Amino acid sequence: MHPRRLGAIAGAIGTVYAASSLLVSHYDGNLYSLSLSDSGALTVTGQSATGGRMPSWITLDKEDRTAYVTDEYGSGRPVLAAFNIGADGKPTKKGEAQTPGGELHSCLFGGADGRGFIAMAE
Repeated sequence: MHPRRLGAIAGAIGTVYAASSLLVSHYDGNLYSLSLSDSGALTVTGQSATGGRMPSWITLDKEDRTAYVTDEYGSGRPVLAAFNIGADGKPTKKGEAQTPGGELHSCLFGGADGRGFIAMAE
């Protein structure tokens, strides 16, 4: 994780109007929470191991503040990890499930019976 590089990218994109809390995955196997200040400074505020080797896509369920992280790694033991996102934006791992591997994208679907599902694609 290179906060200085990310800060430079954020500054190059345009003016930052309000402080933000961000979630990012990294190929070091972690999910990070970042704080972006009004001045454009980017600070790591929390991190949690995903359990996967190449975490890629983050899908957020806003209602229950759960982030699901897919694992792009195509062999070994790839996982879909679930994280509780605290009011401070910091992730806490809730659990994981093994997947076929190579998932680069996911999205949530609501079922007709009130139950939800997550779909993943390579």
